[in-house]
Amino acid sequence: MQSAIINKKDGLTEKELAADNLLRTKIYTAIKKNSDNEKAATKVKVLFHSAKKKNPQGKGLSQLDDYQIGIFIQQCTTPWFRTFLVLDPVDYLSKVHCPLLALNGSLDVQVPAKENLKAIEQALIFGGNSSYSIEEIPGANHLFQQAKTGNIDEYGKIEETMSPEVLEKIANWIGKEVK
Repeated sequence: MQSAIINKKDGLTEKELAADNLLRTKIYTAIKKNSDNEKAATKVKVLFHSAKKKNPQGKGLSQLDDYQIGIFIQQCTTPWFRTFLVLDPVDYLSKVHCPLLALNGSLDVQVPAKENLKAIEQALIFGGNSSYSIEEIPGANHLFQQAKTGNIDEYGKIEETMSPEVLEKIANWIGKEVK
């Protein structure tokens, strides 16, 4: 979903978005199925080259050159990324029984607010936690900065480290919970 949102903002067509999503799905499946990084890398390279042959003029992931593919594979085969591919947050969120504050920026392109806040709430309800607050922050990006687009390349251009509105919401929530 993150990649689709970013790619859509970058101007990919629906057809290109679908092709990019299919390639990512195949790549992530190959990485999950092959715990050996060399075997995974070999399979992923084949997927990249096949996608590029099918659509040489397309946009998105399939257009990476060999150097970029190597970097992509290195990133996707790290222990952190492998964990990220198989981790289900519901397994953890459903076990949280203390008060919880979940905030998400409405312009967050990395963790889309509506879908993720809904999933967080469902996991908390599933686990029996009724002590939570969930809020979407209008105009905030992934870093909780007030943003215009939410695009990743905007992060470093915004002077604000974190929105004062977000800091105030966090402080107020803590104050209410601690009493």
